[in-house]
Amino acid sequence: MDEAVATRSLKASLEDQELSQSASEALSAG
Repeated sequence: MDEAVATRSLKASLEDQELSQSASEALSAG
C-alpha cells in the first residue's frame, strides 16, 4: 500500500472517530 494513501486513510478514520465521539457527546448532553 502506498504510504501517502495509508496516512490519508488513517487521518480520515481518526477524524471520523472524533466526529462520532463529539456527536455522541452532544446527544448525551441532550
